Amino acid sequence: MLPDDRLTSLSLLATTTLTQTTEDILLLPTLSASESPVLASLTSQLLSLENLFPRNRVNDYMPQWGKYRVLPQLLEMDLKGILMLWRTGRLKGIGWDGGDICEIVERRFGRSGDGVCREIRRGY
Repeated sequence: MLPDDRLTSLSLLATTTLTQTTEDILLLPTLSASESPVLASLTSQLLSLENLFPRNRVNDYMPQWGKYRVLPQLLEMDLKGILMLWRTGRLKGIGWDGGDICEIVERRFGRSGDGVCREIRRGY
């Protein structure tokens, strides 16, 4: 197998795994304070697949890589941090939509995240 073929195959596997993991996290009814760090750690371990690609080329093979890279942070960040990332456009710029961000906020923070979600929903 040629190196490019190997990297293309690896990127498909990694993308499928990270996409399914993200979707499964968004389907959880809640993200408790004890679950969030565990899920962030799991996601971080999956992100170590980046080391199998040539330096600074993982985005060439997986354009959504930036979206996946920020997921562990979203699972551990406070409301202010999440809102700041949204306001600056960083989350939109890497492929997150407001609905998914609100799902994470609602599952992690419950009703205390309502104000953040109202602002996010106005902006998309």
